[in-house]
Amino acid sequence: MSEEKIEVVEDVDYKALYEKAQEDLSKVVAKKEELLAETKKAKKEREDQAAAIARAEQEKAQKDGEFEKLWKQEELQRRSLEQELQNERNTNRQEKIQSHAMKLAVELADGDALSAKLLAKFVQESISKMADDRGSLDDNVLKAVKKEFQNNADYAPLLSGSKAKGGGALGSGNSVAKQNTVDRATYDSWSLSKQHDFVTVEKGTVYDN
Repeated sequence: MSEEKIEVVEDVDYKALYEKAQEDLSKVVAKKEELLAETKKAKKEREDQAAAIARAEQEKAQKDGEFEKLWKQEELQRRSLEQELQNERNTNRQEKIQSHAMKLAVELADGDALSAKLLAKFVQESISKMADDRGSLDDNVLKAVKKEFQNNADYAPLLSGSKAKGGGALGSGNSVAKQNTVDRATYDSWSLSKQHDFVTVEKGTVYDN
């Protein structure tokens, strides 16, 4: 009589694993912040050293009466600082616009991650033209943009509520909803929203020419 083997499945304490993962993550974040602080400190030391050298050169040039050299140095430094300031402004503006776009996209997509990601690109293109130099947008402008996307049939498959209707917002005249295969050139010519609906809703297949 053969012995019957009984497989014993041990219970996994996922809570403990999760807490351990959180603890490890906190350690990594702390280490990252520590390294970042060290990098900033080293950068400041280099900048201080460079400034000290520049001051020494200026003092020598002043003693030697080389004011043309000093003026050129000041002009170069001013232009460099102005460029850095402009780059910082552009970066800050872009980050604000991206934040506005993602927030609006999430609202339009009702929290659907993939749809929000696709929508954010188009929303960003739209609002970037209307944002001020600091990337700020009036609430009325954001409401108008949101309404514009809600009324645009091209984005209907990505909007909240349309998925419950089976993506019917594409309309009977749209070839995406009628076919299950399409060539690569035609697929690439579609908007991201149509591509998303064809692949995820219609379960279509794209073939190379």
